[in-house]
Amino acid sequence: HIFDSNDKKMTEKQKKWSQIEKIMYIKSVTFKGWFKCYSFISHSTSEFISVYYIVLSSSGEYVAKLLILFGLLFMACGEVGGGEPFSSGSSGELSSGSRPSSSSRVSSSSLCTPLDMELYLQHAPENSYVHGPTQITMDDFYISAYLITQGQYKTVMGASPSRGARGDTLPVDGVSWFKAVEFCKKLSAQMCLDSNAIKLPTEAQWEYVAYQGTIIQREPDYWEWTNDCYDSQFPWTNHDPSGPPNCLPNAFKVRKGLNNYFDERFSTSPDYDGDISTYISFRVAVKSNYWPALIF
Repeated sequence: HIFDSNDKKMTEKQKKWSQIEKIMYIKSVTFKGWFKCYSFISHSTSEFISVYYIVLSSSGEYVAKLLILFGLLFMACGEVGGGEPFSSGSSGELSSGSRPSSSSRVSSSSLCTPLDMELYLQHAPENSYVHGPTQITMDDFYISAYLITQGQYKTVMGASPSRGARGDTLPVDGVSWFKAVEFCKKLSAQMCLDSNAIKLPTEAQWEYVAYQGTIIQREPDYWEWTNDCYDSQFPWTNHDPSGPPNCLPNAFKVRKGLNNYFDERFSTSPDYDGDISTYISFRVAVKSNYWPALIF
């Protein structure tokens, strides 16, 4: 309910609550970002927001007021924590910042600090590409420009499985589809996001950026995992296909890469992790609508 604090018709109790609300706002902003509070005070007018409560008995009035104070605080502050999850420069690369946790994010703490890891995510704009005789339209998304490095993999998973040349800035290899998916889920959690926010690119997403030729850097010595199960029919829909329907974890997955043409596809066991002469790695992708608060 909106009312003017100078309104003569206000009761003394309403005026008292107005003062309490102002004090709560002043106190809340001193937490230095731990509470992202939104002022009860309208900066253009002298109006305040007041919530009316019914006190059931005079004996419980002081207890009720204490509970009301907590209620107003959480109404003002929304979520515990402050700051936006990521920020970006003009290049479209994302870096981490503070982000509060919520029921849709994976975190055991009420205040989640995202992992400080540069993913070099690049924007793939809404557009279309041609797979064989079929034109496929794509929603926009973000995808890592480079393969996940050994250093990034160790940060999230604890150790690198690479069999080839060693180095934190080199692409990780020796990664099964299951391990790549586990990496994505753990990274999502460490970025204070929903466990399915960061994923392997779908077959269509991978083809789209490979077809464009300027969004990702391909490594001719590496295979790459996609998130999709292999199906002889592709695409099964002409708009941003993923899946296919009834895709099971143990089903064969689509492997792409090396120097093969962008729409060549290979059926591969999800347990496959390469061998002494064949490297298999991955990159990550994010749907734009998972992070609506991002400003690029």
